[in-house]
Formats: sequence, structure tokens, C-alpha cells
Amino acid sequence: MYRLVLADDERIIREGLARDVDWNSFGIELVGTAADGESAYECVRANRPDIVITDIRMPRLGGIELIERVREEDAHIRFIILSGYGEFAYARSAMAYEVNHYLLKPLRDADLAGALRDVVGELDEEAERERCMAEIRRELDTALPLARDYLLRGFLRGDHAPDEVLSYWEGAGPAQMRCRLLLLSPDGRGGIAE
Repeated sequence: MYRLVLADDERIIREGLARDVDWNSFGIELVGTAADGESAYECVRANRPDIVITDIRMPRLGGIELIERVREEDAHIRFIILSGYGEFAYARSAMAYEVNHYLLKPLRDADLAGALRDVVGELDEEAERERCMAEIRRELDTALPLARDYLLRGFLRGDHAPDEVLSYWEGAGPAQMRCRLLLLSPDGRGGIAE
């Protein structure tokens, strides 16, 4: 479930959306509502939502200022702006902060549903990318030590040239580069390379 905060200074709209939207059907949990921008900011900080729906004009802190503050702390939160003002300047300001949707009041159910589906779809895609990257990191964490051992054993047996081993270490990155190599020669001289 994705977490959502709803901020609108118009009580009828705020309470109506909170009550009438079937948030669960979108995979969303409504975790807080706010009647002004300052309260919305505190609600976002306290609840760490994935999505914020905010009115563009509110007392104490407007929607654009709210987005600006929240973006400084968390760039991953998605925003849907509600506005009774169809002026282009507001939309342009909203787009500068990568707002996901800009919806005009009076709000149509289909418009809000479409915006929520879009945002949830983006969040799902992001979660899938993160899951795939975590899986790749786990596989690399397993494979890199095995590859290192294979190359070093092969080098010691004479199967791999030193440039193959060095090439591996250069590609592995700094975290994988630290090792100790004990070199022994038939005449008894040896040394440790780090």
C-alpha cells in the first residue's frame, strides 16, 4: 500500500475526498489530512507518504511552497495539485517541481482516478526497478568473490596472465580491489603484495 497525505483548505473538499474516494481500490492508504500548508508539511514529515495531493492556494504555506520544502527532504514523493485557478503561471510553477498532475476544481472523479492510477503505476515501476537492482547487487556480491578466486588460482597455476587479473581488479571497483597476494619463487624468495 502506498501512503497518501491530502491537503486542502476547503473543508468540504478535504473531508469529501477523504471520505468518498475508495483509496484501497488504488492500493493507497490515506495517512493524514491538513487544512493549511504548514500543517501539511508537518503531516508529510510525520507520515512519510509516497503521494501528496495538495491545493495550490492555502493559508500559511501555498502548495508550490509546500512542494519546494518537501522536495528538499525527499525527491521521491509524488505530487498531485488541485487548483481552482486555471492560470498558466501556476501550472508552469508546478511543472518546475516535477508535479505529476495538475487538476482543476471542480474535480471530476474520472480525472482524480486517472491521476491516482498514473502515480501508482509510476511508483510500482520504481519499486520493480529497485527490486531488480537489489537482485543484481546480491548476484554480484556472490559472483565477484568467486571470480576473484578463480582468477587468482588460475594466475598461480599459470592459466591466467597477470593482465587478466589486473583487468578484473580495475573493473571490480575500489571495494573489491583490496587483497593480499603472497608471491613465492622456487629460490625461496618471496613477498607480500597488497
